[in-house]
Amino acid sequence: MRFTAKAEYALRAATFLANTGPGPVKSEAIAAGGGPEPTTRPSSEVRRSVWAMVRANERAVLESVTLADLASGRLPDMSSVGRVTGA
Repeated sequence: MRFTAKAEYALRAATFLANTGPGPVKSEAIAAGGGPEPTTRPSSEVRRSVWAMVRANERAVLESVTLADLASGRLPDMSSVGRVTGA
């Protein structure tokens, strides 16, 4: 699965905001932290892990829903999809 540059930059900016703590942040600071590759390695590793989990859960949903489910208008219980164990 490929993600747009916008999605990647949005995740970088959100990560930057989460690391700055409470209070307002100037847009210049967000732009500096959201556009270039983050300076801390763990941050990019965590982002890759998030995208890997998204892909795995997307696959789980697609493998669980059948054409019969779609035809009946009822979907299987997907409440356990997306839950990460052992993290």
